[in-house]
Amino acid sequence: MLMPLVDDMEEESRHYGEVGNVDILKSLLCIFLVKIQRYGLHEAGKNLDMLKPSHRLFIQFRHMVEEEYNSLHTVQEYADRLNVAVRTLNKSVNECSGKSPLAFINERIILEAKRMAKYTNMMIKEIAASLGYDDPSYFVKLFKRQTGYLPSEFRDLQ
Repeated sequence: MLMPLVDDMEEESRHYGEVGNVDILKSLLCIFLVKIQRYGLHEAGKNLDMLKPSHRLFIQFRHMVEEEYNSLHTVQEYADRLNVAVRTLNKSVNECSGKSPLAFINERIILEAKRMAKYTNMMIKEIAASLGYDDPSYFVKLFKRQTGYLPSEFRDLQ
């Protein structure tokens, strides 16, 4: 579903500087983000009802994770920003997706970390800092726990 778009974006990134390159990449990214949002609305086979407050909270949370993953890392921080109790946020996210809020947060952070490890020459400590981790060793432990690999090992795969 999304892999053809990713492939198209990778292919287009090889044409850096050519006419229309940036416009094509922006368009592909826009399509990718809309499809991701649709997937989020229907995740785990559940249709979200925008009239239900818990479902609206879930959508707000998912959007906030996308915007703030590099600066907010705890469920408490998101709950505070959304003006709800941690328990309320946990219940809403679990009801709508079957996952915990922390799982969503960590998955998004690790997704970006993987991208940066694979497609940039940044040092691991620079990746950690750009994702809001002052302690690179904590970031490395999180990455290993989530992926089974150290960031440097992941970079060397394939």
